[in-house]
Amino acid sequence: MSDLFLHERPVRSVYRLIGDDENALTFALGHCASEDADFRRALLQLCKVKGLGKRQLEQVEVKLQEPAGGGRSDIEFLLPGHLRVIVEAKIRGGRPPNSQLRKYKRELEHGTEKIRKLVVIAEQRSDELRRHLRGTADLQGVVVLSWSEVRAAIERLSKQPGSSSYIKHLEDFVEETYDMAIQFDEEVWVVALGDEPIAKGSSTRFVDMPDKHNVYIFPTRYNPRRTVFIAFRYHGQLHAVHKILRRNEKPEINYNQVIPGLNAPTRQKCTAYHLGPAIPLQNRPRTGKRLPWNTQAYCDLDLLLTSKTISDAKRLTDERKAKQPLG
Repeated sequence: MSDLFLHERPVRSVYRLIGDDENALTFALGHCASEDADFRRALLQLCKVKGLGKRQLEQVEVKLQEPAGGGRSDIEFLLPGHLRVIVEAKIRGGRPPNSQLRKYKRELEHGTEKIRKLVVIAEQRSDELRRHLRGTADLQGVVVLSWSEVRAAIERLSKQPGSSSYIKHLEDFVEETYDMAIQFDEEVWVVALGDEPIAKGSSTRFVDMPDKHNVYIFPTRYNPRRTVFIAFRYHGQLHAVHKILRRNEKPEINYNQVIPGLNAPTRQKCTAYHLGPAIPLQNRPRTGKRLPWNTQAYCDLDLLLTSKTISDAKRLTDERKAKQPLG
């Protein structure tokens, strides 16, 4: 088998041949759902569809760009007489207008299926969109999913023993093409950095990675959650927040290939996050007593930037997520 390249980049997933716009993502989701019953079930469960038996699940049709409400839906799940789910997906800050959702909702209301759902997959503050729709009388009941929920389902299924090639291709596609476009609820991965050298005999310290090299490198085996932002804490307080521009996760990469001259062990494979400029901070929260040095934290960006301590931001984020409705 020969390596395939597109625009000078290796193609890890056949779905990347579709493109990288909004339609390409929904086409890939729909195709994978049609071919992989486990993913079809997981996606329908996220859409609040319950009670489908195995035979019914196998009979569900997946439709792309289907005429609906005077427009075309991104994805539809249809089991005539029993189920119809219309999915509208938006990336890169987009969100469907209320007028479009009303047309889809009216069409569903005139249907004969026992289960009828209108679903929006949105990025960033999906809880705000939920509150907006709950407060709009004729759009109550619309199910709102965050891309982080869909992404988590894809990642979980792709790592299961015996997972299909379709879900693995979808996981690769979403990772390499969309992780930088989908904002995943503005979550920030907060990492502690030390003053010690990265490698024995090197003058480059861990705290130098973001400041001097615009990267953060860590052993690939750590496998952290996907985020768009990363923050660094050291000397007892938050020092910087960066946007992750891209990831370099080729299995042959080691520390020396990212920062030449480190003299680090070449056998240790790493993941490199290439960073954008530091976001200016008006507030530099202290670490807080409830956050041990070696604890990594995930915080919502707004809470991290407005809390007195990082531990407070983590606690408030956990409380927010615990209270957040799923639909």
